[in-house]
Amino acid sequence: MKCRERKAVSPVEILANDHFTAIPYDCSELTGLASDGVIKAGTIVPSNDANAIGVLLYDVTIDENPNAAVVVHGFIKLSALPEAVAAAAKTALKGITFVDDEQNPNPMFTVTYDANGGTGEVTDSSSPYAYGAEVTVKAGSTLTGPDSKTFSGWALTKDAAVKNDDYDPSDKFTITSNITLYAVYA
Repeated sequence: MKCRERKAVSPVEILANDHFTAIPYDCSELTGLASDGVIKAGTIVPSNDANAIGVLLYDVTIDENPNAAVVVHGFIKLSALPEAVAAAAKTALKGITFVDDEQNPNPMFTVTYDANGGTGEVTDSSSPYAYGAEVTVKAGSTLTGPDSKTFSGWALTKDAAVKNDDYDPSDKFTITSNITLYAVYA
């Protein structure tokens, strides 16, 4: 008798409601999208770009059964996806509406720059951004820190005593939720 150990996981629910259309899809050629042999639910297939045809409805273990269901029409929760949807993929997926947790289509997210005890202000005139947009981190050259310390970058936490590998001015990131960046001074 051959036994195999398998971990039970809760399925990821990517659908915002029960009105959707899915088609069968063979994932056997998508090994590059797999991690430990599994392609996660919510993965854009066959690629997260202009070639996208749909969103994987359930996890697929390629070696066991590469057959999948791919949503081609419906409402998909952005928060359930393993990665941000590329702009080209969004355009290609005409039948899919991506929604936030409150089921708002095409949600917008803000970037807030907090002086973190310093003086001065940094604003982002492009904020709010659409989900998945590329954000360029602003400079903090107008900020002066406590005890006349100099701005050295941005951190994701208010209590960052030193700048770690968070964000430098001109860094780029993909926005998927509201974010506050806190000034760090040296």
